[in-house]
Amino acid sequence: MDDATATPADRFLRSDALVVKRHWTNKWLWLLAVMALAAVGAWWMTHPAGFPERGTFSEQTPTGSPLFIGVLGPSSDSGRSLVINDTHVPVEGPDGTEAALLICRGGSIGTTADANAFCPELVEAKGQTFHYGETTAEQLVLRVSSPTPGTVDIAGVDITFREGIQFGTLRVGPHLVLTVLDR
Repeated sequence: MDDATATPADRFLRSDALVVKRHWTNKWLWLLAVMALAAVGAWWMTHPAGFPERGTFSEQTPTGSPLFIGVLGPSSDSGRSLVINDTHVPVEGPDGTEAALLICRGGSIGTTADANAFCPELVEAKGQTFHYGETTAEQLVLRVSSPTPGTVDIAGVDITFREGIQFGTLRVGPHLVLTVLDR
């Protein structure tokens, strides 16, 4: 059947009149939705849950003697496992002041000059997995020592960590003001 002998109904059925054409905005709306979902996912991955605030803490220690302070430990949080990639202790104090973040396994510390009495195992936190929660006996501990008298000011400890597929850097622990006394 050619166009000369075709009825109007035949021409209508053969034409593209029944073809549903997609509107060009549909594909852009899908793209926008996918981009928004990716942005929300990326934000969630880089914003893990925080840790409890600990306020300000003051203590005294003699020169040359390390002081161990519990920073983050057993809590009411459900069990969390943090892979600690890096730590940074922002220290303001006398020259030679040293501070390090450690993990106490099998015990916990408030403040002490002898961590071995309370921690069967004390290891550097960087590169370790820290199990945090009420069902574990692990605690992050800050070791501070200064060879000269003065005031040491530490506004918490920055940890860079991964928890599952989430990762980030957060500040933990109290604001510590440590008075180092001359012996």
